Amino acid sequence: MKRAIILATIILVSGVSLVHAYTSPGKPQGFVNDFAGILSAETKTNLEASLSQFTQETSSEVAVVTVQTLGDETVETFAVKLFEEW
Repeated sequence: MKRAIILATIILVSGVSLVHAYTSPGKPQGFVNDFAGILSAETKTNLEASLSQFTQETSSEVAVVTVQTLGDETVETFAVKLFEEW
C-alpha cells in the first residue's frame, strides 16, 4: 500500500510538470511585440506606423504579438490571458 501511494505521488508530480500553463511573453513595447523574433526591423517599423495611425483615426487599438509557443493553451485562451495581464 505504501509503495502504491509513493508511486501515485510520483506520477502526479510528474504529470504536473508536463502541463504548460500560460507564461507571460514579456512587457508590451508599443503596438508590435515580436517575442518570437520573426519580424524584420522594417516590418516592425511599418506595422508600428500603420497601427499608430489607425489608433489616431479610429480610437481603436490593435496589437501584434508573436510568441515562440502557446504551451497547452488555445490561441483564444492565450490571447485572453495576455489581454488580462497587459
